[in-house]
Amino acid sequence: MNKQDTERDVFISYASEERETVARPLAELLTSLGVSVWFDKFDLKMGDSLRRKIDEGLTTCRYGIVLLSPSFFGKHYTNRELDGLAQREVDGTKVILPVWIDIDEQEVRKFSPPLADRVAARWEDGIASIVMKIIEVIKPEVLDEFRNKEITLAIIDNGIGIAAEKLEKGPDHLPLFVGNSTKGEMAGEGIGTRQIYSTFGADNIAVESREGEFTKWTISLMKSTTSDTALLSDLNSKYVRLIKSTQKIELTEESSRTEISTFIWQLRQMEMFSFNLIYQFSRYNNIRDIFQSVLQYRVGGKSFNDLRDEVRKCRIDNPSIGAWVLGITRRISRNEIYIAQNVPFQEYKDVLFQSYGQSVGRTMIFTLDPESGNFFSTDRKLAEHIDFVPYLSRDKDELLRGELIGDVRNVNSPIYLGVWSVKNIDDLHRKLKLIQKGAGQLLQFGIEKEKRMAFYNTTYNNCDSEIDTLKTVTIGEMASLEEADLSRFIRPADNDMCGVMLVN
Repeated sequence: MNKQDTERDVFISYASEERETVARPLAELLTSLGVSVWFDKFDLKMGDSLRRKIDEGLTTCRYGIVLLSPSFFGKHYTNRELDGLAQREVDGTKVILPVWIDIDEQEVRKFSPPLADRVAARWEDGIASIVMKIIEVIKPEVLDEFRNKEITLAIIDNGIGIAAEKLEKGPDHLPLFVGNSTKGEMAGEGIGTRQIYSTFGADNIAVESREGEFTKWTISLMKSTTSDTALLSDLNSKYVRLIKSTQKIELTEESSRTEISTFIWQLRQMEMFSFNLIYQFSRYNNIRDIFQSVLQYRVGGKSFNDLRDEVRKCRIDNPSIGAWVLGITRRISRNEIYIAQNVPFQEYKDVLFQSYGQSVGRTMIFTLDPESGNFFSTDRKLAEHIDFVPYLSRDKDELLRGELIGDVRNVNSPIYLGVWSVKNIDDLHRKLKLIQKGAGQLLQFGIEKEKRMAFYNTTYNNCDSEIDTLKTVTIGEMASLEEADLSRFIRPADNDMCGVMLVN
């Protein structure tokens, strides 16, 4: 065995179906960055024994990149390669580096439970992201060499090419082919091109193409810190998964309650993710202003073009995050419109409210109409209760301010309800009855009657008495109290504070 055979960094194990689309581009990019790769198309020559050469590759490479896909699971030789790599991990040494291609955790677990428990890269994250993750493990000095330097990545394919007129830029300053598939009947709705431009930024991409011959992509990027790369990769991965999984609305008039509820919970997942994206603007911007613009678009008070212009004006270190905010917000709006037009609110308001309960670890505020049950909710960092008042078509003194911390099913974690103002003792009694109606709505939302309820400080109190914020009560008891019993939640106001605005 010669010296070259003993100095390989990685072996790539793959199914033949992924040779040209995945394995070869991955091998070529790794090689261009100084990683020595055992790839059969590089290393097998006429007359070589396939089995013997693969065995050499398995035993002489420090790591094995395993491209897991539906095709991989059905091959005998790939299983043999995987077994060979697994045998080298008996002493705890990390050898196998999995990459998932068009599969999910359940499919991997069915094939190999130990593999499902490993942190894996996903092909949908993009080849640049995957290569960075691999190099961080097998050859971190390569990253040190390129850190904070500009890297130029050139990729050429021999596909169908792009017509010259589609290379021209449109009103959004992107080439006309972006977001529009060039594959005709094989169309994938142009998601790939949108992802590339949102990830790297239009200013960093140059495309040269000849129709019927080739397309060359040249991408320039500044290497960021490892933590920034990991965060961006994670956000990008979640964005792509959410956009792909929500491409079409599959509901029909015959859809079951379970199917509609799943659709609503998926909508909330997109909302929670959009909050995470908006947080990324906080270094240079007021994120409450950004959320207000997003909210105005979602309720129909702002056009998408206006929202896009406003987001693009916001300073952020990675412009792709702005593109993701726009993409996920547009998808949220589409699904919200569908729910408003096709899902009876009174029948599903329990799911619509409880689905915010998946925001464990967040403090969620909501503004509630205690008569109808209509409400708006968001993360506490992004808005104030008053921000939702214009969209509920009632005066704020007819609405309630609410707050939910953690799991909505945890009966020991109270839900807070309160009002904005109290004018006098009669108004105080009226506001307590309003809160009681709010408790009734919470029960209709499916909240356990044993769950505790606490009271907000009143924002503006001009009365000698006030709501006792030190007392709590179960939601069930609050909803069923006689009117006279509501007085137990009244205490004398601190005279020094009477008429003073309290901000929460």
